[in-house]
Amino acid sequence: MATLSDTTADAATDGTSRSVIRFLHPRVFIWTPLTIALDALWRVIVSVVSAVIIGGVLVNVVISLLTTGTTGMTDPRTWPLAHPVLRHPEVTVGIVADSVLLVLCAFLAHRVRGKRPYSQYLRMRYNLDTVGSVEPLSSRKRYIAFFNRYYVPRRIRGSQESADQAAVQALRQATDNAGHAEPSAEIGVRVVGQSGSGCTRLAWQAMKAVPTLADWTFVDWPATPVNYPDLFDQLEQRHAKVIVWLDNLTKYAESADPSATVGLPANLRAKKIPFVIVATCSGNEARRRAVGERLNLLWDRLAEIQPGDLTPIEAQTLASELTESSRKVQLEGALDGRPGTIVMAVNGMGKEKYNDLPLSAKLILRAIKLLRSIGIHEYTIERVSGTAADTFGFSPLDWQASFSALEGMGYLKMGSLTLAGKPTVEPEAEVYLDLAVPDYTGREEASGDWPKLQASLVTRRDGIGLARLGNAFRIRENLLPSEQCYREALTLLTRDQSARDWAIAQYGLGLVLARRIEDAAVPERELMVQAEECFRSAFTVITRESDPSVWAGGQRALASVLRQEAPSTQRPARPAVVQNAIQAARQALRVLSRESAPEEWAETHLSLGLVLLIQAPMDPNLDAARTTLDRAIDSCRKALSVFTKEDSPVWWARAQRGLAESCSERAARANRSYRMRLLSEAVPAYRNALSVSIPEQAAADHALLYARLGNALRNLGSLQDGMDRVRLFEEAVRAYSLAVSEYNDETTATDRVETQRQLGQLLTDLAEQSAPSDKSSLASQAIVAYEDALAVMGRRGSVQDRDDIRTRLGHLYLVRATALASSDQKTAYSDAKRGLGYIDTALGHTTESSDPVRYRQVQRVRKDLQTMARELEPTNL
Repeated sequence: MATLSDTTADAATDGTSRSVIRFLHPRVFIWTPLTIALDALWRVIVSVVSAVIIGGVLVNVVISLLTTGTTGMTDPRTWPLAHPVLRHPEVTVGIVADSVLLVLCAFLAHRVRGKRPYSQYLRMRYNLDTVGSVEPLSSRKRYIAFFNRYYVPRRIRGSQESADQAAVQALRQATDNAGHAEPSAEIGVRVVGQSGSGCTRLAWQAMKAVPTLADWTFVDWPATPVNYPDLFDQLEQRHAKVIVWLDNLTKYAESADPSATVGLPANLRAKKIPFVIVATCSGNEARRRAVGERLNLLWDRLAEIQPGDLTPIEAQTLASELTESSRKVQLEGALDGRPGTIVMAVNGMGKEKYNDLPLSAKLILRAIKLLRSIGIHEYTIERVSGTAADTFGFSPLDWQASFSALEGMGYLKMGSLTLAGKPTVEPEAEVYLDLAVPDYTGREEASGDWPKLQASLVTRRDGIGLARLGNAFRIRENLLPSEQCYREALTLLTRDQSARDWAIAQYGLGLVLARRIEDAAVPERELMVQAEECFRSAFTVITRESDPSVWAGGQRALASVLRQEAPSTQRPARPAVVQNAIQAARQALRVLSRESAPEEWAETHLSLGLVLLIQAPMDPNLDAARTTLDRAIDSCRKALSVFTKEDSPVWWARAQRGLAESCSERAARANRSYRMRLLSEAVPAYRNALSVSIPEQAAADHALLYARLGNALRNLGSLQDGMDRVRLFEEAVRAYSLAVSEYNDETTATDRVETQRQLGQLLTDLAEQSAPSDKSSLASQAIVAYEDALAVMGRRGSVQDRDDIRTRLGHLYLVRATALASSDQKTAYSDAKRGLGYIDTALGHTTESSDPVRYRQVQRVRKDLQTMARELEPTNL
């Protein structure tokens, strides 16, 4: 038991400590960098002491005592460190004193850093408080509408098990997991059900019912978080344990960028902050399923609790207690099992009061629901009245009377002024809009009136509203109206007056243009330049520090745009574009992780791999090019560690193609054994890429894939022997033939000619290596390929290219004539004469002085054909 003197001494010590802490408090800017440095030093000291003294010396002593019965330590006076200490005791004392003082300062700085108050901005933005102190109705935030002291314990839907106990147990389990949970472990609870079913109240009661959470830091996570890296830093400095409150997951899923919310577990775990998540989700099963798909990584790690309805007796008892205790609550005739409809008299609001409202008041409620459907939750009188007038025929002259009716019946109330000083209105409770107003029961239904809303916002010059509508259209994949909204918003918004809204509009337009570029068979260069400008503009406001997930998403999209822009850029400027694309992808990967945003992480790695594939041939240094291609292969493999054919077929096919092309390029620069491994990986990757139909992929692109598969098979076959070689060559022939059949456009003539030349050469090689019975057939196929190539080429190619094909045709006719000489001399003679025709034409453009090697080759073929023709001439038969 502590004595009075002990208590006094402790108090004196605490007082001295508080005095020192006040003196060192970083309110004075000069102390801030010093305390940061000393705090870092304290962490190093703790690590060293733990690792060296405790982990090394003491463990060795214990082991020695157990095994030998001695400490295992020599006389300290014989230690090397003791020699200078014994020789210079005065200096040693000074060093020890200085060290003790430094350690004390480091400890005090650590205490200061841990006890600093949160910044005012963060406390207001995230409603920071302890779980034990946070109230459901506070001056800053109303967490539960019409909160009252009456609460009916709930059961899980479809059973008699206590939903409250299940939620408490899930939170206790998550608390045990906090700080050291596996990536797949449950990290909290989600309470789901229909609107008004009491999900928020049950989640709140469960959170408050776990005693160990009372001292944890309560964080009210917003749908669009800003500067949250600062929040994480301050939480880490205070060694805080965190409860993250996510009420109504729908608003997070439907935000312009939900990745910040999805990445919460990974970001908190990276900072080693213990955390538990308490979430709710209201709506029907289909809506909850959509939310789960959009927030899948977070959703899947929360234990689900679905409360059942109240029994008639429970509902009646609750209604009676509320009727006696509150003027706002009325006992309704038809009670259902949802406590929210009883607490807030929703049934009466919908069935009785709503019908009694004048039409103009109903139009105001409908306008608010329409605005809410696009993510607008700031209802200025000007915006609501204008939307109702332009979209539904509301008369602004009826505003005052209509609002008075809505206020009197408890639907709306006056809100606070905006930053611009405009008056607003607020719903008395969101559930009234969900259940008591029949218009727009879902976002799908509301989207039908978005074009009218767009026209209204344009007329009213509401740039912020147009930016939000652009986000809504973009989320629903309606790119054209989304682009229109963003462009119109940017004519109304300026960086000086509304920087963030202007930046979000720039960012959104950049994403839309990037998507158009991605989906186009032949992207327009003008779109690429515009998209790049949009992202560059957005990044002047949106930074990694303020909005890391949005910033990373923009960098990822910018990397994709620059990658596709590079091939159309003039050669002198192309390396800079490629380097910028690489830098953007790597910047995005500084924020994105496989755990927090796997699909975005994989897309970024794929984009990085593809741009590295473009960069490699531009590097004259062979070793540097090899390293670049190895990195491209690694990036594509990482993308394929996430993408699957079942879940993401298009992205999986793109990643397979990137891997195949990277391996093929690297194989061309590799030794024989490594080349074989690379080509063995490229061939199935090409086949995988061809197994998925990509909507924006043109037939020519498909044909090019078949041609490259043929090249990979031919190159792999050339490294094999025997039947494996023949089999791979035959597969290459089939691939080339499929490629030729896919080319059907004048713009692909060059690629088609090249593929036919490759096919002809491969068939020639097979013919020369095959048995006499197959030689004629293979030579015939090669002749068809070359003659088709010559016909397609016309006068496009150079004279040298055309003569090369003619020389090959002459050689093939010689091969076929030789094979047919004993069985069909007439056809063999005809082949010899046709071959001579091609050779003579080629010789007309080739002289011994211009190309002696080629000239001799052609002459040799010509001589063989002349000999064959003389032997087979009909007069000699």
